[in-house]
Amino acid sequence: MAFTLQRAVRASTRSFMMVLAMLVAIYVISEVSGEAGVSLALAWTLAYAAFIVTLRAFGAQPRTVGINLIVMAALFALALAGLVTEWDLLIVPAWVAVSIYAFAAPLLIMYHVLCQKWITIDLIFGTLCVNLFVGIDFAILYTVIFEHEGVESLYYLSYMTPTTTGYGDITPESGAARALTVIEAITGQILLVVIVARLIGIQIARQHERSGEIG
Repeated sequence: MAFTLQRAVRASTRSFMMVLAMLVAIYVISEVSGEAGVSLALAWTLAYAAFIVTLRAFGAQPRTVGINLIVMAALFALALAGLVTEWDLLIVPAWVAVSIYAFAAPLLIMYHVLCQKWITIDLIFGTLCVNLFVGIDFAILYTVIFEHEGVESLYYLSYMTPTTTGYGDITPESGAARALTVIEAITGQILLVVIVARLIGIQIARQHERSGEIG
């Protein structure tokens, strides 16, 4: 029983399902938490954890995972010191690290999805992770643009844009903001088409293989 549970834990920490759960948690915490410092610390913790799980999902060597753990622990400690002392320069490295991961992860996962020959539940979770990562990426870009405009819910703006349903309660006004929302809307549609087409292609190829085996 203990051995089975241990195997289940190890499998979950190498799964895109776990990454997806962490990404959803980051969004919920960022929207619900009233304390900016606490929200940021929790979001960073989950982001770093998601990074480690993503590495494991790609089959990274233990040494690679260990090195990244050490680096992220140092950045996290530095960021916490910055939050406590209100010295923003200490927070910058953590932001940079999270941003790099947030932009690199969907590219890596998308490459993984496009290279697969079998449709699995974890592959489906991987495609969902790509969509959530894209929302986070554009939220980061919106943060840069809206830094002095007082926009409270950049995640809301980012995740509503690809749906093309409109906002009603929030409107990009500057040229840069409008251009970025257009880019995100187009990216979201292209991403959807590519992922669906790939999954259908995998399924059709699998059906042909089965037909050949039966014949």
